Amino acid sequence: MQVGALNTSEHNPRQITEDDFAELVKSLLLLPKGLYYRPVVVDDRNIALAGNMRLRALKYIHELGFDDLAEILRASYRFRHFDEAKQSALLNYWREWQMHPTVPTLYASELDEDEQQQFIIKDNLSFGTFDIDMLANEYDIAAIIDDGFDIDLLPKSAIEALAAANGIDPNDITGRRCGGDGEADEHYTHKITSPVYEPKNEKPDLSTLTDSGRTDELLAKIEASNVSPDEKEFLRQAAARHTVFDYAKIADYYAHASKEMQELMEDSALVIIDFGKAIEKGYIRLSDEIRNEYTREYGNEA
Repeated sequence: MQVGALNTSEHNPRQITEDDFAELVKSLLLLPKGLYYRPVVVDDRNIALAGNMRLRALKYIHELGFDDLAEILRASYRFRHFDEAKQSALLNYWREWQMHPTVPTLYASELDEDEQQQFIIKDNLSFGTFDIDMLANEYDIAAIIDDGFDIDLLPKSAIEALAAANGIDPNDITGRRCGGDGEADEHYTHKITSPVYEPKNEKPDLSTLTDSGRTDELLAKIEASNVSPDEKEFLRQAAARHTVFDYAKIADYYAHASKEMQELMEDSALVIIDFGKAIEKGYIRLSDEIRNEYTREYGNEA
């Protein structure tokens, strides 16, 4: 179907930021074959039910100057690691596509109005989690970030594991998109402001700051195993990655801790202090990682 004959839905509940839209455009440019495996689903009026953002991105690509299109590709980590023949083929594909812009399309003609609404919602839901060990051992970290994977959705321990497995400093990949040869591409960087968190009055008990249930299970299995002492020590260190931190309570504890304990907590990246606001208002300013964990647990109350 010609891209101009299709329309995005005015009733699509899914929204997208400018940065994520840029990531989607780049993703489509790098893998146009993917469109044939995830076609845009439309109703009888050629209005998209599923794939609204992809359709919007394709309309944008159609109107984009070819030089600008090529620049997006050349700034990509994946594109730079393609051989010359594959780079040339991809550029030629999009040069031809811009002259004859078609979109793989699937008609949902058998769905009634209620089923269409169900389909729209279910198409935009996300289930499941990532297998961190598989990501670390089988995937190129810079490549998956270049594909649009948001590394900041992972807990700190998982980010460190991925970075270590790929020989990358974890500080170089958090809060960033990668381009070029794996260096941070500021054009795709998400700008996130850490919230100001006002601690409660009570000081929580240390035992409530973490949940080590999964870690304890792993340690018990390690101790009962027949592996060598060196292997046991290695596995003990790895098991600590499964300890879950309650960063809201950690911030409360920090507010009541001794100066020495506060410094050690800062060194451990459990809290990151904006000293100007801390002095001015007595507030705690959390790191981006803590913000994400707190928001997932409590919403936007901080």
